[in-house]
Amino acid sequence: MTNHVKIPDHEYKERIQRAAKLAADKGLDILIVNSNEADYANARYFSGFWPLFERAGVAITPAGDAALMVGPESSVYARDFGKIDKQFTLMEYRESANP
Repeated sequence: MTNHVKIPDHEYKERIQRAAKLAADKGLDILIVNSNEADYANARYFSGFWPLFERAGVAITPAGDAALMVGPESSVYARDFGKIDKQFTLMEYRESANP
């Protein structure tokens, strides 16, 4: 039998709520973290999704609302692996060598 370490879905929601409180305490309108294929920790920490060749971001409001932002080639992968229900595909997050 293989044992896999898995972060439970509720942990991602708790992380978002803690970040939302920090955003509210600092008076921010929104907190955005970004990641790329070389340094994916920020987006993955909040969403469980890591970009393989595009960029990704997570936007968190002080009220605790969150959205995952991905490039056009990552949208299906993000829906399959991301833990945030709201997901947006944005050209600004496309692969960096894309003209």
